[in-house]
Amino acid sequence: GGATYDNPFVTAVDGLDANHLKLSDICLGIDSIRYCNPVMSARLRYGRMKEKSGLQIAQCTVPVDMDSLHLTVPSLTLRTPFSHIEGAVQMDLNVLDSLHPGRMDVRVLASLGREDILPFCQALPAAFHRAYPYQPLMLQAEAAGNMKHLLIRQAQAELPTAFRAKLSGDVFSLDDLARLRAHLSFDAATQHLPFVTALLPADMACTYHIPYGLTLRGTADADGPQYSTRCALTEGKGRVQLYANANIRSLTYQAQADIQQLNVHHFMPRDSIYTVSAHA
Repeated sequence: GGATYDNPFVTAVDGLDANHLKLSDICLGIDSIRYCNPVMSARLRYGRMKEKSGLQIAQCTVPVDMDSLHLTVPSLTLRTPFSHIEGAVQMDLNVLDSLHPGRMDVRVLASLGREDILPFCQALPAAFHRAYPYQPLMLQAEAAGNMKHLLIRQAQAELPTAFRAKLSGDVFSLDDLARLRAHLSFDAATQHLPFVTALLPADMACTYHIPYGLTLRGTADADGPQYSTRCALTEGKGRVQLYANANIRSLTYQAQADIQQLNVHHFMPRDSIYTVSAHA
């Protein structure tokens, strides 16, 4: 079959447009449907479809089990000609309850191809599209908890030849930003990132550069309106240690940086500044 969706009040744009969808060659295979109140289960054995932007789903397999208390997707598989996504979800249906929320457990492993990412980036400059690597973006995430306490066991992203990044930690009171508390650890490293500087205006893109081998490690904390970070940035022989905190309620901040042998010329190749050591 096929399906179209058009919002006449929004102008169409190139690429994947959520307001103007056109699906074709929809093919679904479902078996093992079971309903015995309050239990329901079904197995999507295969699913295929195409969208006018060029995106297409080549294979989708999803078993679903649900009763009055729980939703379980023990394994999800989604493939396109260029990408592969696997995941699993176990969730209590009252996970968003404000008083006594249940829990959820989510796992995602994905390899996203360039051809499936760029349709979402049609609004970005052509230079970004030309410079984006021909490598799959690798994502891995595991999280558990609810809006009261979310444990991020791991969240990793890696784009070969470009960057890698890791994040983990705890977040409390996601449903009340005034009482938000969090402690996160992060670790990132760069390789070649010309597609990032391609986002700058043309007269600035040639002025700034993100060096190869730049690393950033540290922690970030939140306690209500108070946010802080301690981190260390290294580039070659250079090192920057930074401590900063800010209060978004009182609009006050404090920062301290120790810089040792940082070669600024690696970041601004057209500038006359080279190695810098300083305390600010």
